[in-house]
Formats: sequence, structure tokens, C-alpha cells
Amino acid sequence: MNIREINPPENLEAKILKRISKSEKRAFILRFSGRIALALSSFVGIIASVIYLVQEASRTGFYSYLSLAFSDSTIIASYLKEFTMSLAESMPIFGFIIFLALVAMFIWSVSKLPRFAKLRLAFN
Repeated sequence: MNIREINPPENLEAKILKRISKSEKRAFILRFSGRIALALSSFVGIIASVIYLVQEASRTGFYSYLSLAFSDSTIIASYLKEFTMSLAESMPIFGFIIFLALVAMFIWSVSKLPRFAKLRLAFN
């Protein structure tokens, strides 16, 4: 049996490489815009969580205990266990967790942006 030789079109390789480059650029733009959106939304979330944290800290009396730590250290030394338990009890834990999670998300998303900028230069 004779196998017929089929010749591909002359510009097939160029078309394939162009299509791959176009696909890579699209994926880059999607990832980059996703990182920017994540950084912006986490930054806005940080601001909102700080506002919430301040409100909760004043509502629970956390500031009163904290100001006592800086004003009269002899009382704290005498009643250290009770003071730390009161401070921990009045601390707005949920606000701190949300704040720290948003800060970590912001740092993670911003830390990847310089790598994307280098990749963008490669596409030009």
C-alpha cells in the first residue's frame, strides 16, 4: 500500500505559534486583572475591617484595659493573671482574624504583581 504524502500549508507553523501566543496573552490578562481585583478588594476589606475592629474594641472595653496597661503598671504586675484574662476576654478576636486574613491576601496578591510586570514585558 502506498501512503500518499500530504504536505501541510506553508504558514501552518506561524499560525499555530500565533494562536499559542494569543492564548498565552489572554491567560496573562485574566490572571493579572484577577490579581489587581483581589488586591483592590482586599485593600477595601482591610479598611472596613479596621473600622469594624475599632468599633468592636471600643464596645467591648478593650481600650480601657489597654490604657490601664500603659497608665498603672503596678496594678498589672499585682494582678497579671486577671488582667491578661480580662484583656483576652474583651479582645475582638473575630475582627483580628478577618483583618489578618485580609492583610495576608493583600500581601499575597501584591507580591505576585512584579512577576506579572516582567511577563508583560516579554509579550511586547
